[in-house]
Amino acid sequence: MHLASRSRTSKLGSLASTRSGGSIYGSPGGSGPLLRAGLLVLAVIVLLVLVARNCTGSDGSEDDDFQNSVTAGVASIDPDIVVTFEGDKTVTLSGEVTDENTYLNAESQAVLAGAEEVNNEIVVVASGSFSSADPAVAGALQTAIDEAVEAAPITFQSGSSELTEESTATLDQIAAFISGSAGGTVLVVGHTDNVGTPEGNLEISEARANSVRVYLVDAGVDPLRINSEGRGDTEPIADNETEEGRAANRRIQFIVQ
Repeated sequence: MHLASRSRTSKLGSLASTRSGGSIYGSPGGSGPLLRAGLLVLAVIVLLVLVARNCTGSDGSEDDDFQNSVTAGVASIDPDIVVTFEGDKTVTLSGEVTDENTYLNAESQAVLAGAEEVNNEIVVVASGSFSSADPAVAGALQTAIDEAVEAAPITFQSGSSELTEESTATLDQIAAFISGSAGGTVLVVGHTDNVGTPEGNLEISEARANSVRVYLVDAGVDPLRINSEGRGDTEPIADNETEEGRAANRRIQFIVQ
């Protein structure tokens, strides 16, 4: 009896041991593999989120790097040049410099830093490289420019500094006159009528004069030979009370120096 009792106890213990270490609680097929699989899936998800965030630049770091790179590159040429950003990879440069190399190198730096489009509105201020033209030469150049403008005035899209297509032919003529002249500089002056505020009129007159200067430089005029400024509505040549007078006051003036 004693031996039989020990035998049954041993079998029951063996059965319990088999159940506790089998497929119900342990490996294979138990909760252990499921837990490890869950942790693996979680790790993969975290990794994918990090990779996606880095690739898409969701924190804006890619744009920041581009803008910082352009700003630093242009500043290495001339720290006074103003850099503004418009949309994706479009850069506008403005300000005044004293030589053509700075004008060109600033644009090159922006391109090297990743800019896809550069609007170079930098003004090259004459620094004495060109003296005033001989009076006879200056007079001939002034007459040629005045006649071209009188025949086909410089005009702009309504309310903007964008040149009309008709004006480009006149400016091409003027560019040829300046480049073919023996020295001297030309000042492009923008004027407006008195509609609007004095501040707004001054701003649009400056922008329009600069658009003309930029076009002439692109057409081959040495940047050292041409400058621009705006005078708003302060120098009318006709009565602002009539439409004809206001139209006459909205003009671009060229002064040969």
